[in-house]
Amino acid sequence: MAEAFGGWPDAEAMLRQRNAVARLRHTPRLLTKAWLGLPLRPAEEQFRAQRIRLYQAIAAVADADVVIDTTRRPPDLALLLAPSPTLPAPPTIGVQLVRDPRAVAYSDHHRNKRTPEGMTIGAHGPATCSLHWVSWNLASEVLVRRTDGLLLRYEDAVRDPAGSLERILRRAHYPAPLPSELLEGTVPCPNDHVLAGNPIRALRRPVRLHLDDEWRRAQPRWERLLVSALTAPLSWRYGYRWVTSVT
Repeated sequence: MAEAFGGWPDAEAMLRQRNAVARLRHTPRLLTKAWLGLPLRPAEEQFRAQRIRLYQAIAAVADADVVIDTTRRPPDLALLLAPSPTLPAPPTIGVQLVRDPRAVAYSDHHRNKRTPEGMTIGAHGPATCSLHWVSWNLASEVLVRRTDGLLLRYEDAVRDPAGSLERILRRAHYPAPLPSELLEGTVPCPNDHVLAGNPIRALRRPVRLHLDDEWRRAQPRWERLLVSALTAPLSWRYGYRWVTSVT
């Protein structure tokens, strides 16, 4: 933080700023500005500059050639890619990680998830979750294409984690050796500084990857049909059909 901002910034103020300029509903406006070359608003320009300074500081402190941003939020990428006369975007490769919408709806609706800090992650009904899935992935697809990125399905990544990571590294033109554990389907989990996200971030041991398909056995049929109807035809394009098998 000292490298990027000269000290600790006001985190709550930055969060309010992000909510004001980089919510999902802002993505179409940011994309339009990128396509037409329109200038950003001062608040958008300021928040964008803060993110880029943070990336640059991380690379400098870690002596890293590549910085991985796992925030997964389409408006953040849209803002990063928007044109700026003062601070060009760093070379960026987007990765769209998509999962069967029925599995997403089941996990979101039926599982009680609590963070290591004791906070409960909010759940949504299957209809709301389906609409979020469609809007999120439509925005992600458009943005990732602008970065010459790639689409990666969760199911394929779990079945072949080493091959999936190799695809990403090749697209980024960054040859790097893979962790030996990954070749056996295990992901090392070293100490990190992630402040929010999936509760699994608190683990400090290797994690054995396996396909989470509980939804196939436990999801009510009506819910599965509802999600399938609301997410088609986008889900079909990603290989998720009305039948339960994954192609």
